[in-house]
Amino acid sequence: MKKCLGCGISLQVDNPDAPGYVKSLDQDYCRRCFRLAHYGDLTLDLRDAIDPDALIAEIKKHTDAAIVLIMDILHISSDVHYKLFQAFKDRPLFIIINKIDLLPDNSNFAKIETYILDELKKMAKGNDIRSLILTSIKDHHLNDLFYEEIAASPFRKFIFAGLANAGKSSIINKLTGSKKLTTSFYPGTTLDFNAFHLENYTFYDAPGICDRGSILMNLDSRLIEEIYPLKTIKPLVYQLYNKQSFFINDLMRLDAYVKDRATIIFYFDPRVQIHRTKLANADDYELKYPLHKDIEYDFKSYKNLDKEDLAINGMGFIGFHHLDLVKLTLPNKVEVKRRKGLL
Repeated sequence: MKKCLGCGISLQVDNPDAPGYVKSLDQDYCRRCFRLAHYGDLTLDLRDAIDPDALIAEIKKHTDAAIVLIMDILHISSDVHYKLFQAFKDRPLFIIINKIDLLPDNSNFAKIETYILDELKKMAKGNDIRSLILTSIKDHHLNDLFYEEIAASPFRKFIFAGLANAGKSSIINKLTGSKKLTTSFYPGTTLDFNAFHLENYTFYDAPGICDRGSILMNLDSRLIEEIYPLKTIKPLVYQLYNKQSFFINDLMRLDAYVKDRATIIFYFDPRVQIHRTKLANADDYELKYPLHKDIEYDFKSYKNLDKEDLAINGMGFIGFHHLDLVKLTLPNKVEVKRRKGLL
């Protein structure tokens, strides 16, 4: 059966409301991919269409292929990555750390590389890692580096795997010099395996594995568009001398308790709005910047944050210096990781 070149789904002409719909089987792209590519219009939200366990099992069936694991620099420490490394212990891995350009231009990249290596040591115990490449949207050296690495290996088939939104389809487009694969910031864009044959190689674009702990899996499409990291982060720095509250894009509330001077730094996409007030006024202030009533919220608290981050899965992270107590209200099920300061 003919498949959509953009997302890999089987094409069909019977049901306009189902995945893979086309008016004619002569078309190469389903209606959903066409609307995403030309208008950024999400006609079908299919973020729950992929069963992570079934997808991992399908990838493991391709025993003659090496795996290219794409990891987003902002979300390396996701719990799902631990699961992937365990699942692929018997498979050669080529790792690409993507979206380095989202980090501020003045970042200490030697420190970032150390962080990446430390995280990989925790997750990839016993894995056969053949290569590690750091890349970005504007990276002009990725193709040379990648093809040099795989040319030195015995493999000619490669499955590009990773979390949803890690950039798998974008990287394959870059490596193949095409724009065939549909890309977007919505989870679940790629729906089935898509094969690319290039000279002596075959690349498989696998659907992204949806991370249930990502904030992107817990918001509607309109809100995703408002917070998804697209541009280089410009840190927002706040000096605190008393108790303060911050409302983050009307999605989260952060209450900060300090005894003396403290610092909070927000590392989010520049479009994310931060509203600040005294903690004593926060409940009244929330009437002006209310959290969304249709979202279920969770409450987390953290003591003694100093030179540490709280990484919000799917969105970015917040840095802290000398905070006695932080109380965070955020959408339910969103994974938050406490770690040493990345920047």
